Amino acid sequence: NNNKFPYLEVGFVRFDIDDFSQFNNKYGHDLGDEILKKITGIIKDCSRPTDYVIRFGGEEFDVILPSTGLAGAEVYVNKILDETRKVRFDYEDEKDIKVTISAGISTCRISVATACKQNNIQDEYKELQKKADDALYEAKSLGKDRFAVYSNSKHDQYQQIRSQYMKNR
Repeated sequence: NNNKFPYLEVGFVRFDIDDFSQFNNKYGHDLGDEILKKITGIIKDCSRPTDYVIRFGGEEFDVILPSTGLAGAEVYVNKILDETRKVRFDYEDEKDIKVTISAGISTCRISVATACKQNNIQDEYKELQKKADDALYEAKSLGKDRFAVYSNSKHDQYQQIRSQYMKNR
């Protein structure tokens, strides 16, 4: 038990642009690139200098939020969702094309003593990443354009949520 050591709170968010491959297929990669740049800009503008913004995949972005608990992570994600909802794109004759994003949030409290051990912090990062990904699939399965928070009580349900979402796509 490391109760004598202070704790660090860390928030982790995985963002995904909803239906991004459909945008690329319908409007082409030029608009897709424009969407990626705009969403990236919103995420960076809403992030603090101490946050780590990482492009995880084609249209997925991870953000590590040091010294941030669940309440702070929710405020951060809501701000990004709100800014994204305001954005519109034009393509040829089509105007006001709306783009939405979904997000999964996970958090942890880790003792400073544990954080100083390289293997422990890597394991914790992988766990945070997996939990945020599970929560992201829940957000998408609930209708997209929203976030979900990882819950230990749903641990056994996440694989089913993911499978059901993939089947319904």
